[in-house]
Amino acid sequence: LGLLQIPFYYIPLSFSDIRPERLENSVDALIQIGNSWRLGIATGALLVSIAFFNFSGITVTKEMSATTRMVLDSVRTLFIWMVSLAVGWEKFQYLQPLGYVLLVCGTFIYYNLVFVPLWKRLVASMRGRGEKRLLLSGRNLN
Repeated sequence: LGLLQIPFYYIPLSFSDIRPERLENSVDALIQIGNSWRLGIATGALLVSIAFFNFSGITVTKEMSATTRMVLDSVRTLFIWMVSLAVGWEKFQYLQPLGYVLLVCGTFIYYNLVFVPLWKRLVASMRGRGEKRLLLSGRNLN
């Protein structure tokens, strides 16, 4: 992905004729990080958190399963959202918790964690009741 920075630098974006913009200006980004200690600390913290998340994700996948890693990834999204609310980077909107619930439900459906096991239990219990009735009635199962 780092190599994409090169062609992105040469792709122009024209919002105005006064100051031409670029799709991605990595040189300006490095200058801004060098000129702002806050931005430097935030960038360093971001790099450390991504490294920690990748290490822990690999460890969880190795020790448990990829499904567990995806569930923990959903929790990470919740954690980041709560931190950004606490710091004041964004304002609370009522649709955000609904979106998070949809995200988690979608993850659970995709990995067959909730609805498919419940459906299988329901079907198994229905079959069990049917067999029990047949046995109690004295008829042959074959």
